[in-house]
Amino acid sequence: PLSARAVALSSTRLSDDIIIDAKHSWERILGYNREDMIGHTADELVYFVDPKEREAVVKMYLEKGFARQLDLNLTSKNGELHNMVGGTEIATVNGEKCVLRSKDGLAGRECRAQGSP
Repeated sequence: PLSARAVALSSTRLSDDIIIDAKHSWERILGYNREDMIGHTADELVYFVDPKEREAVVKMYLEKGFARQLDLNLTSKNGELHNMVGGTEIATVNGEKCVLRSKDGLAGRECRAQGSP
């Protein structure tokens, strides 16, 4: 049911990949609270199962300005594996280029929309 759906939102500075904001839903989905995340990078938190998957996402949003409807394999803080759908978009926030990220807590292929907007 949609009531069980959780979407994790965060933003990072494009210049150094430091997480500058994270919503509380990250804790429900992957076990990371805001304090765990803010001031760190995704590489430091090591929540991507395969670093090459993360590199491909970064390459895509740097080339296009966004990456959408991506199946992602992430690891929770306690080591549990999660298949999620994620997206990123580059935006200017308070005069600084940032990457806005979303990760959908539903299983990737089960909730994936047909086609990309």
